[in-house]
Amino acid sequence: MTRGQTREMVAWESVIIALLGAVLGLAVGCGLGIALVSALHSDGISQTAVPGNNLILYAVAAGLFGIVAAIFPAIRASRVDVLRAVTTSSGGLRQTVLMPDPADRQAFAERNRRQPSPRPLT
Repeated sequence: MTRGQTREMVAWESVIIALLGAVLGLAVGCGLGIALVSALHSDGISQTAVPGNNLILYAVAAGLFGIVAAIFPAIRASRVDVLRAVTTSSGGLRQTVLMPDPADRQAFAERNRRQPSPRPLT
């Protein structure tokens, strides 16, 4: 899988999730609006107005926000060696992204090694 394919895959994933959330939110919102109108029918509220153009606009905006939200994760994912990330242990992806070079891992381990606690004063 090339870097471009990885970026495209992450971007499409983000857009699909954003659109699914938007469609689900719009459907639930319209359903609750219709239920509210039917519940308040005895109070004189008898008509439901569903602004179709606005709903389409909101769905398109959600797709655009999905694209914008995917930019940085897609760039970061395209820098990971996919085979190395898949074949390592469960923490391998995090290690691969943060420290791709074995020398960097060694330096990280040395920097973060626990220091012995000082002896208490007597």
